[in-house]
Amino acid sequence: MCKELRREAASAATRRQGQTIERLWRRASRPMPMPAAGALFGAMAMQTVRAADLGSNCCADLEERIAELEATTVRKGNRRVSLTLSGQVTRSIMYWDDGFQSDVYSVDNSLNTSRFRLVGSARINPDLQAGFMMELDIRIGSRYNQVTQIDDDGVSGSGGVLGGVALGDGIGGAGDSVIGIRTANWFLDSKHWGKLTVGRLNTATGGISTIDLSNTGVVVNSEPGEYQGGFLVRNGLGRLGGSWANLCGGPSAAGPYSSDCFEHGPSRRDAVRYDTPAWHGFVLSGAFGEDDFWDAALRYTGEWHGFRLATGLGYRWYHDREPDVPVPMAAPTGKLQKTDRRHWLTSASAMHVASGLFLSGAYTRYEFRGDNANEVIGGVVANGNRPDIPLWWVDAGIQKNWTGWGNTTFYGEYGRFWDGTAGLLAATAYPSLGPIGGGGTFAPGSIVLGSEVTWWGVGAVQTIDAAAMDLYIAYRQYQADATISGGPANQIPGGLEDLWLIQAGARILF
Repeated sequence: MCKELRREAASAATRRQGQTIERLWRRASRPMPMPAAGALFGAMAMQTVRAADLGSNCCADLEERIAELEATTVRKGNRRVSLTLSGQVTRSIMYWDDGFQSDVYSVDNSLNTSRFRLVGSARINPDLQAGFMMELDIRIGSRYNQVTQIDDDGVSGSGGVLGGVALGDGIGGAGDSVIGIRTANWFLDSKHWGKLTVGRLNTATGGISTIDLSNTGVVVNSEPGEYQGGFLVRNGLGRLGGSWANLCGGPSAAGPYSSDCFEHGPSRRDAVRYDTPAWHGFVLSGAFGEDDFWDAALRYTGEWHGFRLATGLGYRWYHDREPDVPVPMAAPTGKLQKTDRRHWLTSASAMHVASGLFLSGAYTRYEFRGDNANEVIGGVVANGNRPDIPLWWVDAGIQKNWTGWGNTTFYGEYGRFWDGTAGLLAATAYPSLGPIGGGGTFAPGSIVLGSEVTWWGVGAVQTIDAAAMDLYIAYRQYQADATISGGPANQIPGGLEDLWLIQAGARILF
């Protein structure tokens, strides 16, 4: 070991000596005063002496230094696979007001959660490389789409499993967080044949409905539920009911209807995904996994006549219900009633490069086709399927580097979806919000005839390039309405109360 280190050190010193002498000779070829020439040749002699100073003491010094570095350095498992660690920390101060109560919370940004990512790759040949990606983030820890009026730690979204109670302070009584695995997959990527990915991954339509070329996406996008989904709805008399997230798709024991509809951007599954190589700006993707989930998407990016463009179109098919047998376990009966949901998603964004003006928009349509009780009118198959849930959103503004620190983005947004609870039993869609005389319940068999949710907001994002940082402030207001069967006496008392929120914070990348 010592001999090898000595040889390597001698070789490196010799190379450095040769390079230094060559530079010195080039300088010496120019005319110079005698004192300078003497200094030059003195330096050459000193370099030679240093190169020759490779005695027995050097090996011990090198071994000691190597041992020190090995003890203090994060290392890869092997030299063949490159490894990159990256991530972000995103925290905000959020003020909320539901018409009867208000408060200030310290929260994590749901759109850009605090997380870290490990990515590795190794080249097999000039055309093909293999690699992996693992991404982990904070779960439970005061995400702003999980906190509520009565739970500032966001534990209620987990069903209280970690906190030991339905609502409360979470792990250890202080709202501590846990680490969740977002993705863990390997891939093969070919310039000519495309990319194959296997594992926990973002499926083909992941992000297809949230395309936005501006920095607006640091704090808001077309998903209404990523901002306040956990907050509880109030009626006009102040009574608390189900969550705002359940206003799109409704509560369900047969699949995450509200998550799929209200937070339509992400689509993480245990699956297999394939992406074609880019062709004139177009990429086609497809994925399949988790017992009958599949999706497909087409994306385009390009620049035309001074405009930067990005757009995408995707389709998802959910055809699974978990668990597939009754709980608690009963005699084998095969699968429970069929779940069959479809989802169209599209979005587009354009930015004028010279002026920084931008316009983005999204449209989704959530469809029910199964005979599960939550996918049919009033829970009865004979009545047919619930109405589709259309959603649209538009965002516009300007992005420019006026300060010299980085881009400043000003934006305004507006969105709407309707029939998010239409066809459900009213007591299921709006629990505890029924007529006062009925003890908080609607007349038996009442059905939601129609519903809608609108939201609008304004905000600003300031990028600081020198610190890889984004500062942001955003305002959003939500309004909701619903019509119940049974006439005026069977409606929600006072209607549904508005909710508005302001948050300010920062994201820093590493």
